[in-house]
Amino acid sequence: MMPTTTRIWRRTVTALAVAVLATTACSDNADGTAEPTGANGEPNERGVSSDLPYSGAPSVRDPIGIDTARYESSPCRTLDDDLLAQAGFTYNETEASTTNQGDPICHWKTDHGGVFGVTVMLSNEHGLSGIYANHEDGGLEVFEELEPVNGYPAVAADQVDSRHRGTCTVAVGVRDDLTISAYFSAGAGDDVPYNDTPCERAHELAEVVVATLDGES
Repeated sequence: MMPTTTRIWRRTVTALAVAVLATTACSDNADGTAEPTGANGEPNERGVSSDLPYSGAPSVRDPIGIDTARYESSPCRTLDDDLLAQAGFTYNETEASTTNQGDPICHWKTDHGGVFGVTVMLSNEHGLSGIYANHEDGGLEVFEELEPVNGYPAVAADQVDSRHRGTCTVAVGVRDDLTISAYFSAGAGDDVPYNDTPCERAHELAEVVVATLDGES
């Protein structure tokens, strides 16, 4: 059973470069208005196709069979308590909310002053392709292809490199048009657990997310 939010806690969290995954494949006209990419496989002026995937992003060969609607109202369901405990994740508070793009997000506050979170990027219809395109355009300080998460392609991606502060985000493509982000921040101090390995820990969190969603498929 997923945890019940006991009280809302306020904290500024740079969850998965929400702006990163909110990137859409649009170009700017001279008048400043956005122009969508070409449809039906026609390339836009950047030379990429609107067909998914593009920009070198891997194809999701076995898409996950989840109904994302259930997570819109209950984003904290993306992590199962028992699976979290098995992976060594502990927390004392949770907060469910939405991003500026309207995506469901849940934060878990840790005993060490850190936080981890999960965002279902419903507003990003380009999935991992949006991240790869952003990387091509030089919009990311962090971009690293990682080992797949239970067969789903994954990358560490962020607009600002905060790994030296114990912070990292991993994006997992569960469908060509759907990405789920797992964010981990170790907390303050050099001696807090996983401060030196935030991307590895974020990847482990992503594994818990996928195991939870697979269990609910």
